[in-house]
Amino acid sequence: MDGFHRAATRFSFEKNYLAATKPTGKESDLWLVLHGYGQLAPYFLHKFRHLVAPDRLIVAPEGINRFYQEGYSGRVGANWMTSHERENDIANCNHYLDGVVNDCLEQIGPAPRIHLLGFSQGAATASRWVAHTSHPITSLTLWGGGLAHDLDLDTFRKKISATNIFLVVGRQDTFLTPSKIQEQEALWKHLQPMHTSTIQYEGGHELMPHVLADIFNRCV
Repeated sequence: MDGFHRAATRFSFEKNYLAATKPTGKESDLWLVLHGYGQLAPYFLHKFRHLVAPDRLIVAPEGINRFYQEGYSGRVGANWMTSHERENDIANCNHYLDGVVNDCLEQIGPAPRIHLLGFSQGAATASRWVAHTSHPITSLTLWGGGLAHDLDLDTFRKKISATNIFLVVGRQDTFLTPSKIQEQEALWKHLQPMHTSTIQYEGGHELMPHVLADIFNRCV
């Protein structure tokens, strides 16, 4: 459209992720927790410190894009994708999450159950990765966010046939408008997963420690 010749190249690069504890090989559960727009992995992972256990490895990947939240310096945030060349970002996110999980499994063994939690923008990223990955997902928690609007629903439905689904929303969450909630309800009605729990809490667009603990306990 702009008259330019557009080309693409492939290259590899290192991208960090954080684990709440050093892997021991004794873990039976691997938790992948995806932050929201503008957050960073260290601050997000801190919200899960009260859930650390010897048989559980909690891992926080970080959005592939970083930016200064105000101006040209100061506080840095990360996001999983933007509207610019979004297809590349989506593919890169999926490959990055594949790499994180494969790296963790090399350290703790192939047996652990894999749990996925996506908060806010991380919820859409989580849903895309579920549709993409070959790893079976034991539980999927979408908190303060929903399914990606361009999700391949048929593929996603097959992937979550045995997955425990937790849909979490704060009653005072201003990011989830009534129209967005109705849109998500229609998608889930179409999907009709077998194991779904909807959790509401008094609060806004934030993680609540007691709700997190309840979800983790229900996934034991």
